[in-house]
Amino acid sequence: MDYGKSVQLIWMALKEGSFTVEHYEEKFEEDFSFVEENYQEIESEFIKTNYTSMEVIETWSESYNKTDTLNMTIDREPLTTHALTQYDVEFSIPVVLVMQMYTTQRQDKIAWAETFYDFIIYKDKDGDGIYSAGETGNPSHSGFGLTTSDERVGTMSPQAINWRTYSEHTPIFTNLTTNSSNHYVFPHDKTVSEIASTIEFSPPVLTDTNTVSWDINYPQFPVYGSINDKDKAPSESYSPGVNATYDLMSPGDFSYQFDYNLNDTQADLDFTLNMSKIISQIEKSARQGNNILLVAPNGMGKTVIALSALLPLAQDKGFKIVYLCRTHAQSSRVIQELNNIESSLSDTGKSVAGISIRGRNDMCLNNVLLRLRTSPSESMAICADLRKNNNCVYYRKVKKINEGLKKFELFEFKRPVDAEELMDYCKEHKYCPYFLTKYLLKEMTVVVCNYQWIFNPDIRFRFLQLLDTNVIVISRNKLEKN
Repeated sequence: MDYGKSVQLIWMALKEGSFTVEHYEEKFEEDFSFVEENYQEIESEFIKTNYTSMEVIETWSESYNKTDTLNMTIDREPLTTHALTQYDVEFSIPVVLVMQMYTTQRQDKIAWAETFYDFIIYKDKDGDGIYSAGETGNPSHSGFGLTTSDERVGTMSPQAINWRTYSEHTPIFTNLTTNSSNHYVFPHDKTVSEIASTIEFSPPVLTDTNTVSWDINYPQFPVYGSINDKDKAPSESYSPGVNATYDLMSPGDFSYQFDYNLNDTQADLDFTLNMSKIISQIEKSARQGNNILLVAPNGMGKTVIALSALLPLAQDKGFKIVYLCRTHAQSSRVIQELNNIESSLSDTGKSVAGISIRGRNDMCLNNVLLRLRTSPSESMAICADLRKNNNCVYYRKVKKINEGLKKFELFEFKRPVDAEELMDYCKEHKYCPYFLTKYLLKEMTVVVCNYQWIFNPDIRFRFLQLLDTNVIVISRNKLEKN
């Protein structure tokens, strides 16, 4: 995509809002007119038969049609009906709208926009590892929608709302007017303005030559969370209830950080979500063997949230986190986020070891295999032959350090390492990246790889043997059932 001379970014965050809706409808009738038209058509066939000899004597047909019209007007007393509906709403919700507009060198006008979403809590009933949106046990209730699913058991939505409704109705055949009103406040012991006043916005600053950064914080913001698992007793369902207090709405700290990078060829907006309640919910769900699905746009911070939530569990239990990605670029991004977490732990003396891995063909440095450009199965056979006959210098060097890996000080894997960084090091020191990675897997807390490492049964069996422990799997994207 080619960019023109300028790119415009518009960023808006709702702090506090209100709206009023009034709908009034009135109908007046003074007389009553009625028109009716009836049309009737009959076609008959007759057969005259001698029932003694069963001889047909005569046959004939007849038809009949008739049209009647009824037109009348009834005078009566004038009748009036009316209906009135009113909504008055005050609200404060973390809604952020980002729009980017530019004109390309071909004079094409381009624009995109993104907003934030609620969070869906689900239970993986069919065991396929994904949230089955749109699928229910009743086909008539199924449909294309994120919240339409038998697996959905709840939602989490940060919000403060004061909602008033009023309606009245006078039916056409009576002069009796009925009315009703409702008032919902979440939380009821703090005003919307009081909640909104705590929101903090940091103005944009230039963090490096091409990057502008800013953030918005929602300290101790109330959360409307509801749980309704149809497989459990109604008594186990949960919602804050009508007019819940601030404490019952489980307030938590929410923040969104934005980094906008503009260079000669592209403009990138990266935004990171930090939600303490979401992180704690993911960790709690993982410890209980449940799942949680984050529905949010790219760049919102799902990666760092998932890692921050699951690393304590993995380190406590000695588990490994296997993070599945579709592309090499996505794998590199996970390692980048892991490095950010590692940096934040520098004052604590703790560290996180992680590595991104690729397939044999992508990591091989042997010129024989590189020149042949064979298929994966052929490469595996040639590689095995080279190793068997001791003809791969890269494998020979890795084999020598395998026994004393913990004393291998030239390249310490006590931090997150991307596959590209590993390969650069191996090129310099003549090590096989693929087998060095395999030897290092037992030392890693986080392993970033392609889906095939887990979802291909043959590869998974050997891969899990190398890891030699329980694993927690994170999937970055939607997985198809087939």
